[in-house]
This record gives sequence, C-alpha cells and structure tokens, in this order.
Amino acid sequence: MNLYEQLGVRRNASRETIRAAFRRCAMTVHPDKGGDAADFERLRLAHDILTDSARRAKYDATGDIGEAAPDNTHVAVMAFLSQALDAALQDITANGGVAAIRRTPLIRVMLKHISAQRAEMNKHRDGLSKSKPMWEMLASRILVKHGQNRLADIVNSRIVAIDAKLLELAEVERTMDAAVLALRDYTFVVDSPPMQYATQYTIFQPGIAGIGNIVP
Repeated sequence: MNLYEQLGVRRNASRETIRAAFRRCAMTVHPDKGGDAADFERLRLAHDILTDSARRAKYDATGDIGEAAPDNTHVAVMAFLSQALDAALQDITANGGVAAIRRTPLIRVMLKHISAQRAEMNKHRDGLSKSKPMWEMLASRILVKHGQNRLADIVNSRIVAIDAKLLELAEVERTMDAAVLALRDYTFVVDSPPMQYATQYTIFQPGIAGIGNIVP
C-alpha cells in the first residue's frame, strides 16, 4: 500500500497538506458518510504514519507500515549509562590501575565521556545537514528523456536516508540529555582529594551544544 497515493498527496507533502487531504477524503470514506470501514482504516493509517516524523522517515526508508515502536527511553538511558561507566573505568584504570578508582570522581569522568560523544555526534549531524541541500539540488536537476528516472530515485533515497539518520541522532541526543540529568543525582566518594588527572574534565550541559564548564 502506497500511503501517499492513499491520501492523494506527493511524497514531499507537508504535514498540514497531509492532514487537509485526510479531512477531505474522510468526508466521503468515513463509514458515517456511507463509506467502507476498511477503506477508512487504511486512510487513517496513512494519516497517522505520515504525520509522525519518525514513522514517516521509517516508512520512506523501508516501506514499513507497522505500529510505532514502544517507548524504550528508560532502557536506552540505562544502556548509555552502562557504556559511559565502562569507558570511565577503562580511562581511570589506564592512568593508575584499580587503586585510582578510589581517588577519582567517577561521575565526572562519566560526564566527560558523554560530552566527548556529544561533540562527535554534533560534528556528524552538521555534516549531514550541510550535505542535504546538495542532494536536493541534484534531485531537482536530474531529468530523464523517457521511462523511470532511476538516477533521481537514487538521489532521493539518499535524502531519505539523511532524514532518517538525523531523526536517529535527535533520539540519541535526547538519551544523552536524560543520562546527564540522571547522573546529577549521584555522587562518588573518594578516599583523598581528586588527582590532577581527574580535575580537567569538561561537563556537558544537557540541551546545550558545545562544551560546558570546567569542573573545579
């Protein structure tokens, strides 16, 4: 089933256009108006998917019209914190062995690793965002004399892939923010004043791109 054809809209239709098309079609397809219930359910499914940015990107990339995935935010945050903990312990022990753990503010080191990951993610996202206009320009200029424009289809698939990746990175960003907020509820008891090694870490501020404040 082609969801765009179901609503009679183009693939680049805006959310407002899709909603308007749904209302227009529902006037004749709705069972209360004498329409078929199955037809209306297909129409509503097309509306629900194409007005949800995440589900639409997934549909454009894969053609999947399944139900939205359950909210696994807590699971994602726990997995992210687990990775940050492993990275922090590896970093600390590499600079002083297991004994260094007792002298190092563990939570700060975890935040340092999250900050570094955020910086790399921002760089990747910026690169994708800057490349998208080029692909859109190509899509508008590639023409075919006859038959299907397969080259333009390839270019459009790149655009869809970029949009899907940007959505994925946005979800990772939300997970990072949640992980940082969770860590603010924790402290780590050290045996002695922090080593110089552990005092230069930078703490990432959730929701703010770039570098945060130097931990004193």
